[in-house]
Amino acid sequence: MNKKEKIIIISFSILLGIFMYNLFLSGFYSIDTERIDSQGYFDYAIKDAYIKDGRIFSAIIFALLGFTNLSIKTVYLTNLGISILILSISVLEIYKILNKIKPTNNKKKILYFIVSFLYVFNFTLIDIMQFIDSFVINISILFFIKSLEKSIIYKNRKKGFLYALIAIFCYQGTVPVYIATAFLFCLLIYKKINKKFLSDFIISMLIMSIVGILNILFVIIVPHFFELELTSRISLSNIMKKVGDNFYNFYNIIFDCYGYFPKYLLLAFYFCIFIIILIYGIKEKKFNHVVDILSLLLVYMFSLFIMFPIESQKNIVRILVPIGEIFSAIYIYLICNTSIFEKNKFYKKTLTFILFLYFTINTYNTLKVTKEYKMANMIDQTFAKKVETKIEEEYGKDTNEVDFTIFYRNCENINYDRITYDKSLYLKGMYTTYMLNFYMNRNYKLTRKIYDENVILENFGVKNSKQLEMKNIDGVLYIVIDLSDSNILEWYKV
Repeated sequence: MNKKEKIIIISFSILLGIFMYNLFLSGFYSIDTERIDSQGYFDYAIKDAYIKDGRIFSAIIFALLGFTNLSIKTVYLTNLGISILILSISVLEIYKILNKIKPTNNKKKILYFIVSFLYVFNFTLIDIMQFIDSFVINISILFFIKSLEKSIIYKNRKKGFLYALIAIFCYQGTVPVYIATAFLFCLLIYKKINKKFLSDFIISMLIMSIVGILNILFVIIVPHFFELELTSRISLSNIMKKVGDNFYNFYNIIFDCYGYFPKYLLLAFYFCIFIIILIYGIKEKKFNHVVDILSLLLVYMFSLFIMFPIESQKNIVRILVPIGEIFSAIYIYLICNTSIFEKNKFYKKTLTFILFLYFTINTYNTLKVTKEYKMANMIDQTFAKKVETKIEEEYGKDTNEVDFTIFYRNCENINYDRITYDKSLYLKGMYTTYMLNFYMNRNYKLTRKIYDENVILENFGVKNSKQLEMKNIDGVLYIVIDLSDSNILEWYKV
């Protein structure tokens, strides 16, 4: 592959990436970002999250940022640009592997590019791109792909180990990507599940086990040197609860990935492709392809189980990346291991149509979901500005400290599966102190108090006259919110 072709692949990937995430170009602020703003880059990196979670590269980068005066918005936008570049390099890596295993002419390279692009820029990526350190997470994905390329395709286990080691200390939530992609690469190289396939796959899993153990040891040992509490993720009670919850909610992954893809549409795509492959397998008497596709589907889904004891899939869709990769993985297998695109024009035209349809829906869906993310930020900002105005009215502009409490009515009426509701801290009633300070013009010392229901009934009655009501009662700002209004987005005029 020449240099010009590489530049074209990366350039197109960057342009498409910018288009898909254009709404984030004005900034997006997750709860982690708001916590960083409150605590400072250094304290968050060393004392709060990154060291405790074994994410050493994020810890170093953000600790160094603590010695600068860069704004949160500047850091996020720089991070977003680097993220898109890193993801575009990942697209190139998949594209190069496709061309190495099955070289092709110029016309088919468009197909190779789209499949490679969809493998990386899939719908689960949205949850990663919200973060101010998303570029580090995306480096983890890139390095896991490079690790498998080195260890499986080029048989360089040492380099494969080194890439995997760096990747897991960037972010552990991408481990399922490594497991699933290892299975795919082994299938591409050996064409079937045999002894050589199993040998390479087991070696890959051994590499992952070693780097995983090293990361766990870091999480257990290193925080002691900084006098930090161990992360709650490794407590036995949390592990058991998360495993149970994740298995119970697993059906949501298959149906719509918690709102990150149109409901049932993913299943419809899988069903259509499987029917075509089944017809192809019966006519050509190649049932092994049907078995391989089913195996791919199962491995990509079951690879998620490795994260079940650690993270809650409903809140952290970024650990579900293999679900977004399945579609492309099937196409990569069909391109490299079958002659379905050359054998018959019907198969080629049908599969190409499905591919372009999926590409269109994936692009539109990314634009839609990122818009819902942005709406969550706008709702939180509007709420914070209303609270700030009330503080100035009740306490005066010279006030530095404010005690407040929040009481929610009819919060069960909110559909928490909606991305906007899930990402709005105002609607969920979580981390409100961080959120308020982030969006207010002044940095108040806010202290959230426990509300007194009798005081609320006495001063606000049993029902709100409007959705948001606030009163200063004995020095405490009572904020009473009624979420029964189903048109909350229109109410905030976002």
